Order: sequence, then C-alpha cells, then structure tokens
Amino acid sequence: MALLAMAFPIAPGKTEQWKKFVGELTGARRAEFTESRRKMGVHERTFLQQTPMGDLVLVTVEGDNPEAAFASFATDTSPFAQW
Repeated sequence: MALLAMAFPIAPGKTEQWKKFVGELTGARRAEFTESRRKMGVHERTFLQQTPMGDLVLVTVEGDNPEAAFASFATDTSPFAQW
C-alpha cells in the first residue's frame, strides 16, 4: 500500500467555504464521495491545519496507486466529479 500526502493553502477568507464543502462530502454527498474513492481504489483523509501564516488543507490518499488515482480526478466526468 502506498501513501500520497499533499498540502494546499486556502485563500484568505475562504476557510468557511471549504468547511461547507467538506460538510457536503460528509453529509448529503457522503455515499457519492465514498463510492468515488472506492472506484479509484483509495482511502482519502483530509485535515484542516490552521497556522499563523494561513490555513492549509492536508490531504492523504492511500491505496495501491494513489498517484494514478489523484491524476484521475482531472478526467472523471461523473456527475459527482463535475459537482
């Protein structure tokens, strides 16, 4: 099993918008999110890291080939991905 870890800065003033997005993923769209990652063969974890220099999203993607799964995000045409 391999692990890919990434950090993405959140633009100033956008943390609440990010929290609402995550709320959708863990609420109304949880089944779609889970199925999406199952099809990719990965388990994804996301963390909010608040620092004095700004907020970051830390993402880990674990599976047999997390790099290929991450690359497939850009080509996924499913309704969930388009959302």
